[in-house]
Order: sequence, then structure tokens, then C-alpha cells
Amino acid sequence: MVGERQTLARLAARLKQRRQSRLPALVLLSDSLRLPDPLPAAACLPRGAAVILRHYDDPKRPALALALGA
Repeated sequence: MVGERQTLARLAARLKQRRQSRLPALVLLSDSLRLPDPLPAAACLPRGAAVILRHYDDPKRPALALALGA
């Protein structure tokens, strides 16, 4: 699995370079149903990736957002 993540990150970065985009190469979408704890997945993202936190009804959302930002 680790090798697959590194390959995906490398391919995404290469695609981003070709397009000269200001958008992140990888974006993690999370919600409380499909990915209740996005912290482990976010820790595997390469530097410069983005996380879209869609835990709209989660009362712990502000704390989760702060933890992801760190």
C-alpha cells in the first residue's frame, strides 16, 4: 500500500507540473460516513496536498480541522 501511495503522489505531482496549476496535486475528500477519522489518511499525503473536510454535522469539526491543519 505504501508503494501505491508514493506512486500516486508522484504521478499527481508530474501531472500538476505539466499543467502548471496552482491547485494541489492531491486532494483528500473526507466526510463522517466514508472517512470518520481522516487524520491517518491525511498523514500519508505529500506536502502541498489539500484536505476538504465535509464533516458538516460533527460537533468536533473545529477541533478536527485544527488537527488536520497541524
